[in-house]
Amino acid sequence: MDGNIPLFNNEFIIATLNLEQRILNFKNLKHESKNTIGVCQRYFRSSLTRRLIGNEILANTIEGKWSTQARIRKNFGLSKGQVSSIFNDCVQAEWFVVQDKMKRKSKQPHYQAAKILIKSVEIYQRYIWQDFETETLKTFLEHFVSNSKLATSVVHKEIFTPTKL
Repeated sequence: MDGNIPLFNNEFIIATLNLEQRILNFKNLKHESKNTIGVCQRYFRSSLTRRLIGNEILANTIEGKWSTQARIRKNFGLSKGQVSSIFNDCVQAEWFVVQDKMKRKSKQPHYQAAKILIKSVEIYQRYIWQDFETETLKTFLEHFVSNSKLATSVVHKEIFTPTKL
């Protein structure tokens, strides 16, 4: 791969739009209402806040880390009520597990994703990446490897620098 790949060429834009469509369409798939995984998937796909929290808990769990409500609120600028409500729902549904009080040093509860949530994300990932064309993956990799520093600076400038109309 050379460093001369245009940052936002048509192939890359189409590839990212196709990926976004797959991600958004997952919410529209039919899930068995009695299926516990289906209920879990619908819950986390039903709002962006739930999705943010679920993704954060999953990422931390996969990394072997525990999460706190305070850290989630700080990371995403969410209200205490929103976060507490979602965590209560998830603990009650057994989608989050709470670390044993004897194992943690702080008084704050620490959480990880339960097995059902991990299974749910495995199904989601299989759906997102199934039958994904090799050329599309190659396009992503070329752009991320060749332009990662450039992309960050260009996006930052375009988003945070006022332009004259």
